[in-house]
Amino acid sequence: MMPTPGFPPHTLDPEGAPIWITDLASDDPNHILHVVHGIEPAEALERLGARTRLMRPCELLDSTPDEWTSLPCAALGMDPGSSAALLAGRVGEWTFVYDDSGFTFENAAEALSADGRTAATSVFSINGDASLTYAVDG
Repeated sequence: MMPTPGFPPHTLDPEGAPIWITDLASDDPNHILHVVHGIEPAEALERLGARTRLMRPCELLDSTPDEWTSLPCAALGMDPGSSAALLAGRVGEWTFVYDDSGFTFENAAEALSADGRTAATSVFSINGDASLTYAVDG
């Protein structure tokens, strides 16, 4: 079997999703992944509507307590479905925000890409719907 272009062997799950995203999700995901170039994670969270006072660092656990809880939700001690658990980080010049509940979809790529930036939002719904939105400079 040939690896998918752009992904080294053993980095995708059996359905073709990156393993690191699958490992963050609950067993029945309804999630979003945002990426934006050139801003810090805290600013990306703010642009998505997160309240600064609620932001806190966390360390991801090795596993979740049940099939309904995402890894970020478990790490933050949240009840699944109570609100979105947002996990943000940075790799090089790119910042990512993982939303375990799909709450941050509305105009997200546009908000993240304001001020000349490049951003993308990938959605996977509980119904199996998938989409990708790409924006440059809002």
